[in-house]
Amino acid sequence: MTITIDEIITYVLNTYPDVHDDRNWGERALFFNPGRQLPKGIYFLTFKEKNGENDKASRLGAGDYRLNIGISKQAFLECFGSIPARPVAGSIVSTGHDFPLPNVITPHPVYGWMSWIAVKNPDHATFDRLKPLLVEAYHLATAKFNKRMMSAPRGVPPLSRSHPAFGAGPPHSGVTLNAAPLAIIRSIRAED
Repeated sequence: MTITIDEIITYVLNTYPDVHDDRNWGERALFFNPGRQLPKGIYFLTFKEKNGENDKASRLGAGDYRLNIGISKQAFLECFGSIPARPVAGSIVSTGHDFPLPNVITPHPVYGWMSWIAVKNPDHATFDRLKPLLVEAYHLATAKFNKRMMSAPRGVPPLSRSHPAFGAGPPHSGVTLNAAPLAIIRSIRAED
């Protein structure tokens, strides 16, 4: 049975500090944004609920959605072997993946070149397999947030090293943020 968007949002908001639910470009998204210091924050994950002008690859119908997660280049390479070239506007990445298949972890059909992954209508077991990559995506979002805040003209200080984003994983996650998500990477590569 497909896990719902609300179940995923509840899990993420209860697991990862300073993540906020919002809508952007007509889609639901979760952003890392401590104290809402940025207008939106740093994308952590998104949900595509309908086909768009430049993104029809998943062939989303009524009741379908696609979960998208931004991961590091290193993790993406470990998952898929290579990073696809940026597609021409309105096109999809050329990877050989069948993007409309449900419950299959693939490169994002449009943003795979930016190390984003996607899964259409994931079930609970697939979502559980993605949890190590969510930890990594959270860590990546915190690093991007800190970098942006360091260069902000307002002089807003970056996160302190005692923030939960550093060191150990989110409370009760049992995962270390700096650990490579090798189990999920191996299982994704085994699907190819």
